[in-house]
Amino acid sequence: MAHYVPDIMPIESVIARFQFIVPKEWNNKYRPVCIHLAGTGDHHYWRRRTLMARPMIKEARMASLLLENPYYGCRKPKDQVRSSLKNVSDLFVMGGALVLESAALLHWLEREGYGPLGMTGISMGGHVSLF
Repeated sequence: MAHYVPDIMPIESVIARFQFIVPKEWNNKYRPVCIHLAGTGDHHYWRRRTLMARPMIKEARMASLLLENPYYGCRKPKDQVRSSLKNVSDLFVMGGALVLESAALLHWLEREGYGPLGMTGISMGGHVSLF
């Protein structure tokens, strides 16, 4: 996002952070991955890792990429309290950044030979994953 609109995000939010959880071994020629976007107030990765990624590995040998939202977790500005964004426009910026970061990650996964690829999310993350 900073490449397209410099200084639109706080410095803490500029660098995308994610966890990539893969099975120890794949059970066929495919290496499926699902990107999981966080819901409102979902700081860090625990909820998505526990409730989504681990069951998907166990049941379907599907990898998960958990993208941390701008303004959340390690990407939260120092002067922000919990999930309360300082400006209404920050919500628009967060959504735009998530769309661009997700697209970049989907392209990266495809170049690395992963697939099929999917996207999902809870609450706000589900809404953004539609784009």
